[in-house]
Amino acid sequence: TTEIYTLSLHDALPICLSVTLHAMRHYEEALKETEKAIELEPGNAKYHNSLGITLHEMGLYEEALKAKQKAVELDPENESYRTSLDLTLQKL
Repeated sequence: TTEIYTLSLHDALPICLSVTLHAMRHYEEALKETEKAIELEPGNAKYHNSLGITLHEMGLYEEALKAKQKAVELDPENESYRTSLDLTLQKL
């Protein structure tokens, strides 16, 4: 599947920063950037899943669950989102 993104560089910056900050384990900063990305594109399942992963890493499982459930709701066919959701459910 090829996806075409129409985000401007300005709009793409928050999620790019979020991914980088998450990889560096700067979870608080990653969380803020992911939330900015969701504000710009609230229907993007990847952003909600990314939020859930960061919250999970922070040990905020209830919040992570909500974000991951939203990702599955937005893209119910995506198996990786379901797997991610299951990992958080195991922590509750």
